[in-house]
Amino acid sequence: METVGHISALEETKKLSMAEAIEKCEELVKENAVNQAWLDNVTGYFNSKEDNIFSKLTTPFKSLHRGDMFLFSLTALQFPATLFDRIAEQWFALISTSLLVDDVLDIETDKETGDENAYVESGLNAEGLERVAELVKHNVEKISAINETMAAFTDLAESRSTFFRFKLS
Repeated sequence: METVGHISALEETKKLSMAEAIEKCEELVKENAVNQAWLDNVTGYFNSKEDNIFSKLTTPFKSLHRGDMFLFSLTALQFPATLFDRIAEQWFALISTSLLVDDVLDIETDKETGDENAYVESGLNAEGLERVAELVKHNVEKISAINETMAAFTDLAESRSTFFRFKLS
């Protein structure tokens, strides 16, 4: 998983193209993957297959997909196909919310450097921030289905971060 994280960081910092990062992740996990069906779904997602389980779970903010490479790491875990939808749903809820917390702390820096940031992508206006808030609400509902404590903490952390950063009139 650490190497997948390194590859993801190289892609995020534009040292690797998305295609190169996908190829490197596939090469990394293919020999040790115990969950070939999950690997097929992850590969299909990155190859833009429309009927893929992940496609329907993507967020409206491109910047929140910078953690998607980590989906490759789950190929090391054996779980039945009947759980794919639920695991993917939880994955996207957890990762996108975590990245929103990171993004709110990096708004000014990301604006200066041009790095991806969901808040900047939202337009930093009331309408855009409402879209972010709706995503967090949806994610917290999903997370609470399996971990109410984490959902409460995530909701509180995101609310505080957003409140202190933005005062909407």
